[in-house]
Amino acid sequence: MSEKREQMKQETPLALTPLLQMAIRILQSDREQLLAMIDAELADNPCLVQRREPEAADDATVATIGEDGAISHVDLGELALIDDTPPDPSEPGGQEAAKQWQSAQWLITSLEKRRAMVQRLLGHLVALTPDYFSAAGETAPRITVSDLASALGLHESTVKRLVADKSVRCAHGVLPLAKFIG
Repeated sequence: MSEKREQMKQETPLALTPLLQMAIRILQSDREQLLAMIDAELADNPCLVQRREPEAADDATVATIGEDGAISHVDLGELALIDDTPPDPSEPGGQEAAKQWQSAQWLITSLEKRRAMVQRLLGHLVALTPDYFSAAGETAPRITVSDLASALGLHESTVKRLVADKSVRCAHGVLPLAKFIG
């Protein structure tokens, strides 16, 4: 039975819808690219509003890991839907409004998922070698993409996108996440 399921899984094509493409771009974007994408969505989508401005930062840091291993994320601000109820597609202009509402909702969800994945990744790195993230640690933890993907329950391509062009601030300075992948 599992062979048949695996065969079906391999034969099922993945449709790269615009919303899925957006989610992939969000995952692999660095902070600057992500903020530009958010600004563009805010300008183009009347269903989206920014409730809180992003935290100022001068690099691609996604989070800071304290000497105690605590993880604090760089704030990207807070986005929200203007109205929690989707527009009625049967009303005049409703189909376009419904698409915009869905796109705004997808953006918010994708940003939350990105943050959660970064949290899990960093939590795993801290758990591997907590001493490294204190001033006393000398050897950076290294883990293969395959092992990290397995530990996080993600596909290897997702892990690669997750670490691309992102850094973490710790006692050793600002380090690219890719430094921990070997």
